[in-house]
Amino acid sequence: MRLLLTGTPGVGKTFLAKRLAEEFDLVYVDVNKIILQRKWFRVVAGEKEVDLRKLRGFLLRVLKKEKRVVIESHLLCEFFLPCDIVVLRCRPDVLFKRLSKRSYSLKKTSDNVLSEVLDYCVIKAEERYKNVFQVDNSKPLTVQKFFVYLKKKQVFDWREWLLKERFIKQLHIN
Repeated sequence: MRLLLTGTPGVGKTFLAKRLAEEFDLVYVDVNKIILQRKWFRVVAGEKEVDLRKLRGFLLRVLKKEKRVVIESHLLCEFFLPCDIVVLRCRPDVLFKRLSKRSYSLKKTSDNVLSEVLDYCVIKAEERYKNVFQVDNSKPLTVQKFFVYLKKKQVFDWREWLLKERFIKQLHIN
């Protein structure tokens, strides 16, 4: 099994990837840890800009060596790797609450929620991968439920929900 988990920050990638690694004896690759350890980023306007070329090369070497691996990062939708890719999704209000518990600014929280609403990771993944799976992780999934939902070929459109819930007013959008 070789699996990529991507999605907006806060959707539960790390939590689920660690559970999958434990359950199926997979090598767990924490992309954020690798980026920080190897200093493959520069800070631009207060945000980290990652060297995606170096990151992709490293991950290709990992995949050449490891046959049973789960890799997680919001950056995995930005380039192609020869694996199955799953975009974890999260209802905007739940994501907003999760991100608010982190030390993110309101703007960064709002930007990430807006990325989820606009399907950023799904669109980017679909540009690069043949088969893109989506799984709702608004309520953190067990490994078993993850695979049940994976088979359902889910598709999400949070825009209708947003209009109905009038949640958009809470976001800090410039």
